[in-house]
Amino acid sequence: MTVVIASAKVLSDLTAFEWGCVGGLAALLVSQVLPVAIVAAKTGKGWTVTAWRVVGVIIVFAIYIGIGGVVAIAMGDATKAGQAIVYGIGSQAIFAGIVKTGKAATT
Repeated sequence: MTVVIASAKVLSDLTAFEWGCVGGLAALLVSQVLPVAIVAAKTGKGWTVTAWRVVGVIIVFAIYIGIGGVVAIAMGDATKAGQAIVYGIGSQAIFAGIVKTGKAATT
């Protein structure tokens, strides 16, 4: 008797990276941008826009979004875009753990 197991088609690395980036962006917006926006709205404090701050924001966005894509590739088993997005969202927890561990080690 032969048993045939249907294999699921795994997303290509580029597709997984792209959808992981979407998840990384969602995590960034919910965990970083939304809390800052709520505090700014409650306190009425504005944000002074300078070239350096804009560059800093772009760098932070690129790091968070890129990490989401890299984690989606590293997991390597996403068969649907939704799974890669969830891996991208989960990258926020991985990155936060690394940062918190580094802060604890320096104090």
